[in-house]
Amino acid sequence: MSFSNAWVFVFALLIFGCGGQQASEPQSFIGTISEMNAEGASMTIAVPDSATGREAGPVTLTLTDTTEVLKSFMAMPIDSLQVDQDVRVEAIQEGNAYIPSRIILLDN
Repeated sequence: MSFSNAWVFVFALLIFGCGGQQASEPQSFIGTISEMNAEGASMTIAVPDSATGREAGPVTLTLTDTTEVLKSFMAMPIDSLQVDQDVRVEAIQEGNAYIPSRIILLDN
């Protein structure tokens, strides 16, 4: 029984993938906004030692048009984010950048 070259190629793609970089698993962590970019395109979150799901230290987030900002289940504009606010972030890491899907403002 022999396989044609096309079937071997399809089988190899299924086993090894297309070689593209896969997005990482969504991550969730709590921290405090320590810096805001003037244009609102990025921000830095200080993650404390006690955080679960991520190492302590600064995390830079790249905000996109699809980033949701919520407070008490209500949508808020991105410009409502301010330094020293506590937030819960849901993001995907792409290389060295974190792309947040949702930023939830917590009561300070």
